[in-house]
Amino acid sequence: MEILWISTFLVSGTSVELTAANQAEIQVYPGQSIQEAINTASPGDTLIIHEGTYNEKLVVNKSLTIMGVDKEEVILDPTLETQIIIQTTT
Repeated sequence: MEILWISTFLVSGTSVELTAANQAEIQVYPGQSIQEAINTASPGDTLIIHEGTYNEKLVVNKSLTIMGVDKEEVILDPTLETQIIIQTTT
C-alpha cells in the first residue's frame, strides 16, 4: 500500500506541494526565484514555472523536472543575461 501525502506549505516564498513519497511539486510565480526553487528542491522534484519573464542565472545540479505552464508565456530572456548551467555527475 502506497501512502500519498498531500500538503501545501510555503518555503522561502515558493509554494511546495508534496505529491507522493518524497517528491514535491514546487510552484514558481513571477517575482520569485527559479534558482531558489532549484536550491530548495530535492532530486526527483518537479518545478512548475508560471507565466512571466525570469531574468536570472540558473545552475541545475540535481535531477529535476522543470516545466513551464505555457511555452509562449514563460520567458527566460537571454538579453537580460539569463544563463542556464546544467551540471552532471558521472
